[in-house]
Amino acid sequence: MNEAADNKCRVCGEEVSPKLDRVSAGTGESFEILICSACGHGRTSPQPTDLDKYYSGYYGGRHGFTARFRAMSRARILNHCFNRIAGRSVLDVGCGDGDFMLAARGSGWVVVGTERSEQIGEITGLDVLPDLIAVQKVFGDASFDAITCWHTLEHFDDPAATLDEIGKLIKTDGVLLIAVPNFGGWQSRFFGRHWLHLDVPRHLSHFTSDSLDQLFSKHGFKVERSWHSEFEYDVLGWSQSGLNAIFPTPNAFFHLLSGKPTKIGSFSKIVNFALGSLFSAVSLPFVLFGSLARKGGTLVVKAVKVDNSTQI
Repeated sequence: MNEAADNKCRVCGEEVSPKLDRVSAGTGESFEILICSACGHGRTSPQPTDLDKYYSGYYGGRHGFTARFRAMSRARILNHCFNRIAGRSVLDVGCGDGDFMLAARGSGWVVVGTERSEQIGEITGLDVLPDLIAVQKVFGDASFDAITCWHTLEHFDDPAATLDEIGKLIKTDGVLLIAVPNFGGWQSRFFGRHWLHLDVPRHLSHFTSDSLDQLFSKHGFKVERSWHSEFEYDVLGWSQSGLNAIFPTPNAFFHLLSGKPTKIGSFSKIVNFALGSLFSAVSLPFVLFGSLARKGGTLVVKAVKVDNSTQI
């Protein structure tokens, strides 16, 4: 990509400029967020050519004891979008550990997923392909009644191209459900570089409500409904970001909850867990008011694929 193109927003095409520095929690490398002056969309820079090293240890119990609750909640959202479920198909883009796919299959859905780790399908027995190109080759155009992207669209460097690929795979009037961290919400603005959900460089794109709406409208989707919080993500966004602003070791509370190893001693673990629990409780009113004010830490959007042939 040439230098001029790299200075343009990949959602609306306007100029971007560096506004926020961030240090990767995993490697100590420095990254910055380029922000669009028009729609507020953010892009991680520089974008690594080899992302595999940043996903080492990323899979497996990332969300701890809340994983099943979250998967069932998302399956209910999907079920409410359709009067009849039996025989309908859903593609889960970036299926992670497969928890949502299992919950959807338990509700009667025919499920397919994509994930960069080839082991996910082997471990779960689910139909998991490496990427959208592979899905296209196997299933062809207009194959799915619904497509979900639960906190995965932010992992793509070119969300417009990704949405075009999704548009080929979904049926006309099919439902697209997307959840992303809200780069325009209160958490992002208050905590800045300490915000848990920046997660650079795994998160390559950073969405605002405006940039997500523009992305949908330009690529063949009509937004029908949006939510401005997802409970687990919002609570952790407040509590862990607050701890990140205080302590030098980032994301320790999150790692303790998910059973991941941390580089802190026993006393620090106790302090992080105690303060993290306290901050989580204190955050509940902020989660509620953030959702009501449409400034929560997460954006969840339901969009429908429109028939372009009927548009003038």
